[in-house]
Amino acid sequence: AVLKMDPANARARNGVERVTQVYLDEARDALAQNRLGLAAQGLKAAAAVDPKNPNLVILSNQLQRLQFLEAEQQRLQAEADDRISKAQEIADERAALNLKSGVRAYYEGDYKRAVQFLAPLAQDGEPQAQVRVARMLLLGRGTDRDKPRAMGMFSTALAPVQLAAREGNAWAQSDLADYFVDGFVIDKDLGTAAFWYHKAAEQGYAPAQTNLGWLYFNGYEDVAPNRAVAVHWFSEAAAQGNQTAVRNLQVLGEAVPGQGGS
Repeated sequence: AVLKMDPANARARNGVERVTQVYLDEARDALAQNRLGLAAQGLKAAAAVDPKNPNLVILSNQLQRLQFLEAEQQRLQAEADDRISKAQEIADERAALNLKSGVRAYYEGDYKRAVQFLAPLAQDGEPQAQVRVARMLLLGRGTDRDKPRAMGMFSTALAPVQLAAREGNAWAQSDLADYFVDGFVIDKDLGTAAFWYHKAAEQGYAPAQTNLGWLYFNGYEDVAPNRAVAVHWFSEAAAQGNQTAVRNLQVLGEAVPGQGGS
């Protein structure tokens, strides 16, 4: 009000400058801390007191530039996150395809190719690959025999396999049953093995059907051998192309689904 009455009033002008300076200093501190919202409030307050202050223009331009840079950084970060997400999706799909190819080669007896597909995945911690690479290392199939390394890989894969089996994954249920048959890193227990093979076999998982048939053919624990049940499961697996099941039926002189008699 004093300025309107007497623009030349030095005391009033000094008071305005001091108040404005307080707001500008607050804005500078906020800019230094990248607290752009707080800086904007300080500049707004300064502009209400002294809109013609030259430092107000300088700081306002600085604020606008920082706001632009912040928005641009957020935009670029969002684009980068999107690209990373898409790259991860591609990598995951490629890994899934390699896993599928490796598992197929494994059950077809093409162990060298199975190792090529599965070894990198096993290195990355994929349990389904680890179990199969471990068995190939144990038996020297498609790679040099290395029992200590195989046992280490079996041990590493056990917990993820157990979790996946409890979640209902057929491959994991079958693999967990294998652990109980082998008795390498957990105690041998054919009854528990049969339980998990049944779980996987009922989902149509051919390797489990084949192994369940093997258990029934030989008998296990208190369960007597049962050729008829064994042939049933061999036939289920053979119908899906499982070559071990096909050979088992041929050895038993049983008809192979799709091929007629032996």
